[in-house]
Amino acid sequence: MIHSRRMFPVGADADSRAPPDSTIGIENRLEIVVVDKRRSPRCITRFDSLVSAEREEGAGVLTEISYSGARLEETSMRPPIDSKVTLYIFVQPIAPFELTGTVLRHIDNGFVITYELFDPAVQQLVDDVTALVAEQESEP
Repeated sequence: MIHSRRMFPVGADADSRAPPDSTIGIENRLEIVVVDKRRSPRCITRFDSLVSAEREEGAGVLTEISYSGARLEETSMRPPIDSKVTLYIFVQPIAPFELTGTVLRHIDNGFVITYELFDPAVQQLVDDVTALVAEQESEP
């Protein structure tokens, strides 16, 4: 999925972009293509979570979830990349749920995990959370 596509002169900054009818030849232009590599759409959330990785435990905020991964921010720990982690996510009014995955990458204030894409239990949890978020957004 392509998010944006722009053409502008090589070496130009944002204030000196040449207009489309410029005399600059196509060989002097740079094409920027941003590709979304995600396997499934994300649901934006904000739920408190506990994190367990081997013998270390911490807390964070679940800010995105999908069928294949989750993003935690404001975490009190940063497990090593490729380590196994278990998230305990607190979603009101339903009972807390658990997700187990592998740390994919670190971000500024947290980390991203990936988990089994075709796990029906994970799909049901994501569907439940997505429905709850949609319901909360529609309330006045």
